[in-house]
Amino acid sequence: LSISPLIAPKALPMSAEAVLSGVRRFWYDIALSPTPTAIRALQEFAQPERILFGSDWPYANATVVEQAETIYEQPGVLDTAQRAAIDRGNALALFPRLAQGGAR
Repeated sequence: LSISPLIAPKALPMSAEAVLSGVRRFWYDIALSPTPTAIRALQEFAQPERILFGSDWPYANATVVEQAETIYEQPGVLDTAQRAAIDRGNALALFPRLAQGGAR
């Protein structure tokens, strides 16, 4: 396994499996990409508890956010538990103090 000269010499070489394992642990926001195809692909790749729904407001205007929400709410893509996790549960796991009645 060769290391690119653009990578620091002290960086440890990683296998493709190690890189993919790390990337699967990223947190993913489906904000303006809530299409059934995108959601299914992400569910196949990422850890399900690391998928969140955001709005990208105020950077996306209200009309764009509403359109994304309409697409996201189409039936048949997510079951009730998956939807609850993406809408709120996964974020509360990320920020547990918010589940305890708010930030202090």
